[in-house]
Amino acid sequence: MDPLKIGIIIVSDRAAAGSSADLTGPRLSALLEGGELFVAKLVQRMVVADERADIQAAVTGLSDRCDVLLTSGGTGFAARDVTPEAVAPLLERSAPGLLAAMLHGSLAVTPLAMLSRPVAGVRGRCVVVTLPGSPKAAEECVRLLAPGLPHAVDLLRDRRTRVEHVHLQLQSDTVPQRATPTAGGDEHYCQHQHQHQHQAGSTVDPSQVSRRHRRSPYPTIPLARAQEVVMDAVAGYERAVETLNITAAQDRVLAEDIVAKVPLPPFPASVKDGYAVCSADGVGVRHVLGASNAGVDGDGAASTVRPGTCVRISTGAAVPAGADAVVMVEQTRLAEASEDGTRELTVEILEAPRAGQDIRPVGSDIAKGTLVLDSGRRLGPFELASLAAVGVCQVTVFSRPTVAVMSTGNEVQEPGRPLEPGRIYDTNRLSLLSALPATGACVIDAGIAIDEPEQQLQQLAALRSALHRADVLVTTGGVSMGERDLVKRLLTDDLGAQVHFGRVFMKPGMPTTFATLTLDGRCKYVFGLPGNPVSAAVCSVLHVMPALRAMAGLRDFQYSKLRVQLESEVRLDPRPEFARATLTHSQTGRLPVARVTGSQMSSNVLSLCRAVALLELPARTDQRASLPAGAEVDAIVVFGQL
Repeated sequence: MDPLKIGIIIVSDRAAAGSSADLTGPRLSALLEGGELFVAKLVQRMVVADERADIQAAVTGLSDRCDVLLTSGGTGFAARDVTPEAVAPLLERSAPGLLAAMLHGSLAVTPLAMLSRPVAGVRGRCVVVTLPGSPKAAEECVRLLAPGLPHAVDLLRDRRTRVEHVHLQLQSDTVPQRATPTAGGDEHYCQHQHQHQHQAGSTVDPSQVSRRHRRSPYPTIPLARAQEVVMDAVAGYERAVETLNITAAQDRVLAEDIVAKVPLPPFPASVKDGYAVCSADGVGVRHVLGASNAGVDGDGAASTVRPGTCVRISTGAAVPAGADAVVMVEQTRLAEASEDGTRELTVEILEAPRAGQDIRPVGSDIAKGTLVLDSGRRLGPFELASLAAVGVCQVTVFSRPTVAVMSTGNEVQEPGRPLEPGRIYDTNRLSLLSALPATGACVIDAGIAIDEPEQQLQQLAALRSALHRADVLVTTGGVSMGERDLVKRLLTDDLGAQVHFGRVFMKPGMPTTFATLTLDGRCKYVFGLPGNPVSAAVCSVLHVMPALRAMAGLRDFQYSKLRVQLESEVRLDPRPEFARATLTHSQTGRLPVARVTGSQMSSNVLSLCRAVALLELPARTDQRASLPAGAEVDAIVVFGQL
């Protein structure tokens, strides 16, 4: 089934930055692209001002490229709520049934839904619907519309085979019906229900303990090769783009090259507070024509400086015509002032200026047409400031990939209640949910999947549900050689996944697994990390984070390295090892000094707490069992990631 092409327009007063408008777009994108409702692909998400002309321009430009176009915001009773008035004239046919479904369902949740003024209809071959601005209300409305939108698009696109199939189902009363929405809005119709019912069972039989592998069927590959495999696979990830106002673009990744629309400065500007003069006059008394102040026209801003005259000027102000230098105020002396002291009549220039002194020429910082930022750059505070400085208000950025994080294991327990016998608290999921947003991805909590044999179907259902909702699934646990380590088998036998590698020659993290599969018409990526906390954390840095950064569109997606010296002797392992370490400045040497953070057992989560780097230690050989104090090794910088 071809995915529905979705466009999202967020209508917002950007003066209210930080409002729900900043949350609605990502929430709708994650819901629709997650495959939870139907197979969908985001064409573009953009934020527009709550002005009728801006809304109409966005709808007109985007509707031609989409099957379904959703706007969010501006449908209430406030003075600036003009979305219905902007959209209604653009619709060629109305869709009262869609409005009835939204209002009926929303009223079951809150009586305040009666204050919403949505419109819905058809423009060309695109279904256009205006949603409320609240993230929760917008999501509820999309869920209410989900049963009808795919069929509406099929009708508009004249897809007769699909249309006839649905009509036959209607005649036989087999079309799944959506439940009445609850107050929490959690129940929803899922188009995949009828598609996957035949897959509800599992072909994996965990009861055959005696027949399990005694040796892994997966060859052990070097870390460098494993990383190559991952990056080759995610290179095929199809990134959508969206247009955002720069006030909403913090930490997003540019999908376009940005060229300066105006020079900076746009006029010759003073570097100092002082006097704009003719440098050829040298020292001596000058008649003060007036003042040129930054951002305002002073009484001397329009004056032309001629020999024997000057204009008082402030830092950043435009240098008046005729002047070719600025003399700072400290190099002058007041010669004569008006009786009331409000005006300087003459000043004496004490030091002879040179031509061009303390003047920033037009475009001296950034010339018009200069490449300011290139595609693949993350937009931090200073990048956003650069955009504003050259007159760029809106940017095209890559949509975020979505990653779901799941823990597996019947021994894993949620923190927050007394620990049960034989159980441990789940630390992996919390650490990954906290660390992965820094890669530029949207992160989904997929919970804990128990690996008891009698709950095997629930584990399979949890894996499938997470894959519907995300581009990437990261699991921890269940990938080693235990009788209940079923993740690889469930992926291959039940979900049709291809395991690209199942063992990596490294410590910690040897059972690390990477697989891909096709679901909802899209390639899905699965990282199966070991369950030990250190293994999960280290492998997330080495495998998961670079992949997510590349999928987010970042040009520089690899981790940073630096050369360090060991503080003391370190014994080597038969496998290449990544030891957690702190770094301090050397008093005598040129390199930072690395100190290993205690026991390096893969279960010792405390070894991560103070670590700012992972030391790349070579494998032990017959000739080398340890590295002495002072030995140099590479270190991966992980400060803020572990």
